[in-house]
Amino acid sequence: MLRFGKLEISSGFILVAAVLFYLDAQGILPWALLACAIHEMGHFAAVKAVGGRVLCLRLTAVGGQMLLSSRRILSYGRELIAVLAGPAANLAAAFLAAALAGKGGETVLLFSGLNFVMGSFNLLPADPLDGGHAVRLMVSILWSPLTADRALRFLTWITALLLTAAGGFIFWKTKHNFTLLVVSAWMLLSAFRS
Repeated sequence: MLRFGKLEISSGFILVAAVLFYLDAQGILPWALLACAIHEMGHFAAVKAVGGRVLCLRLTAVGGQMLLSSRRILSYGRELIAVLAGPAANLAAAFLAAALAGKGGETVLLFSGLNFVMGSFNLLPADPLDGGHAVRLMVSILWSPLTADRALRFLTWITALLLTAAGGFIFWKTKHNFTLLVVSAWMLLSAFRS
């Protein structure tokens, strides 16, 4: 694990980034990484704003994980704000870039789309996405953490199965686009683990 201050980068992240860089003939990867940075900065700024303290940001083969200090435990409501801030930052960047697309052209529109997809996808009600974490927090507020875990497990399975069906349909129609199948396999794996 490489460490740079509060940033930890796993060898899996480096491997996935290298493969994506190799396969990226259209130059999308730098824009996708910028969208990821905006997402994590949204979380970071919100954690700071609600009184939390970030210990580190860990980048792995399957995404980023922000570890918070146990000395400054956030309430469910404050944690919910921090969780939703990442997708909100992406959606704000998407709408801002779309508004500027006339001046910046196709690249700005691509950046808008990447942010929109990242923000929207992260709001899906499934573990380990931000939407799943938000569901867990909201159900914990209304009922109990045990009920929240059960509800999230059910929603993760439903979301993963729907994404698998959609990914299979897209692959069948395009004969080469398997991206959603890979993502749904990752989500099914997460559902099996829980």
